Order: sequence, then C-alpha cells, then structure tokens
Amino acid sequence: MKRPIAQISEKVNGKVKVFTPRKAFSDKDNSMHYSKLKVDVESYPCFSLGMGFEWPVPICFLPRAWKVLRDNDIIHMWVPFYLSHTMMAVLKKFFFRRKKLILTMDTIPAYSFSMGKFMDFLFKVYFKTFGRIVFSAADEITLYGESFRKYAEKAGVPVKKIRITPTGIDVNVKKSDRDIRKEFGIGKNEKIVLGIGICNNRKGIDNFVKTAEKFKRKDVHFIWVGGGSKLNEFKALNKRLNANIIFTGFRRDVYNFYNQADLFFFPSRGEGLAGVIMEAMVYGLPVVSSDIAGNRDLISNNRNGCLCKKEDVKGYARKINTLLENKKSRDKFISNSKEKIKNKYEWGKNIKGFMRLYE
Repeated sequence: MKRPIAQISEKVNGKVKVFTPRKAFSDKDNSMHYSKLKVDVESYPCFSLGMGFEWPVPICFLPRAWKVLRDNDIIHMWVPFYLSHTMMAVLKKFFFRRKKLILTMDTIPAYSFSMGKFMDFLFKVYFKTFGRIVFSAADEITLYGESFRKYAEKAGVPVKKIRITPTGIDVNVKKSDRDIRKEFGIGKNEKIVLGIGICNNRKGIDNFVKTAEKFKRKDVHFIWVGGGSKLNEFKALNKRLNANIIFTGFRRDVYNFYNQADLFFFPSRGEGLAGVIMEAMVYGLPVVSSDIAGNRDLISNNRNGCLCKKEDVKGYARKINTLLENKKSRDKFISNSKEKIKNKYEWGKNIKGFMRLYE
C-alpha cells in the first residue's frame, strides 16, 4: 500500500474505508504503511505476477468491488493499470454513474520513466485500450506535480480532467536514539552519503554503487538503507567494483540515518513524489538526485539541491564531491528545502487539496 493513501486516510475529515490488496492465503498484511491505521481497512486476496514489478491479480474481486461502490460515496483510486482498478472503473461507468471516482496517477510508466522496451510496449497498449475506460470513468484525475502533466497527456489522460494535487509530509522529526556512526565504524569527522529505498532496478542503485566506486576518499562513506529482492545482486556489484558501500537491509529506524548523514543521494530512474527526498529535506540534508519527473517538482537545480541526468555517474560524483567540500552551498540548499516544504509540501496545507476534491 502506498504511503500517501495511509496518510490521507487518517488526515481527512470523515468516514474512510481503505480497500487494498493482500497476498492470497494470508489473513492480513503487516506492512508498515497501514498495519497501524486507525481507519477501517478491508483487503482482497491477490496473486502477484513478477513482471519487473508486482502485478496483483485479484481473486473473487467483482462482488467485493460492487459492495464498495454500493456502500461508499467517493472512490479514490491509485494508479490506473491494475486489473482490479480496471474492473472497478467498468462497474462505476456502467452501474454506478452517480458515484464519484477520483483517480490519482503517481507515475506514468512508459512515459515519465521507462520499464524496458517490452514493458513500455505493454503499458502503452494498456493505456490506449483499458486505460481509456478507466480515464473515462474517472471524474477527476490527479497528478503529483506539474512535471507529470505532459506525460499524462501522452498516455491519453483527458486534459480537462487533470488536477495537480501534490501529496505532503509531516514536518516533525524524530531525534536519534542510536549511534549509526558507532554501529558502522564511521568517524565523527567523516562524511556519510545516504540513499534509502527498496532494492530494485528503478531506484538506480547500480548507479549509486558506480558513483561510490569513483570516490577514493576514505573519509566518505556511502550507505544504502532498504531491503528487497535485488539486495544481494547490488551487494555483489558493490563487491565486484570494490565500492565499499554499506548495505543495511530493511530498517525501521531510518530517522537515525537522516539525522547523522551529511548528504542524501537518490539516483532513481522513475518516481512519483519521492517520500524519501521530502524526508531528507525535512531532516536538513542537501539532496543530489536524478533529473526526472517528480524530483523536478521537489528539487530546483542549484537552489535547494542538484539534479543530474539519470545515468550520469560522473555528474553525480562531481556534484556530491562539490557539495561535501562547500558548506555554504549545503547550508543554502538546506534552508531553501525547508522553506519549500513549508510552502508547498506540508500535509497541513496539501490535505486541503484532497478535501476540495472530496467536497
């Protein structure tokens, strides 16, 4: 389940039910985004097909979807390309026309980023066929930022239905309760370059490793926090290149890493509005990231961070090194990032955009 769904569900005023997939033959899902939600959560069983990402195939879904549409006034649906969402849209279009359906597109695969030639082809076919049904059934279609608009239009999203409605972040920070430097043997005067995210190809962790390999300075340490199916593959690349990255695996105490790092590095190839970048901005870390949709909304190049071409390993290394050497630039980026979060991405303000849609 996506982080913003959990957060929006708890922040809106009114009765909310979350309808979300779970693994077949499992009674519940304890993933951290909604295991502790105080709203009503109903799940439906799915098998998952591995197609470069998790593609849930719902089981006995139509009766459940019918009940959801019958019993609720507003349906807010994330991403158009899951089979369950196509079925939901068909039911709404032909049997529940008076219900309001809001669709949020956090990315536009094959347009805002590439999944590879074969998957890009499949996504484009989907958008031009089943996607049109979903788009026509939706009353409003929201995007995370202005940088996604042109890609949504290419995918066939009706221009008149597009609304720019960014998600947000809470600005409260957690204090450290664990010494990360002591845990990993990093000196107080040495630098930590931090990356956080699930270990898959889209996060650009191979470029994180290749960038670290270019640093011969013993006083700079690269740390990647996150687990996932590709973790061992990236560990092997790290060993082969002798990049000396610390891979921590999954951690719940990411706030300790934010608090004790010097710079946040995120070379992702495709994102929505990256929560980890927003968190880094809140925790006062200068950011070096890929110049992609979503990141462009959060980072203004050379104002509150640095944007590089997504495969430009030399560019990443150069920007990181420059920032580590220039405290004045780091301080400027940190100050501007906090101001940008306050003005554009704090949940206290952005939840109002979703409330306007619902009202």
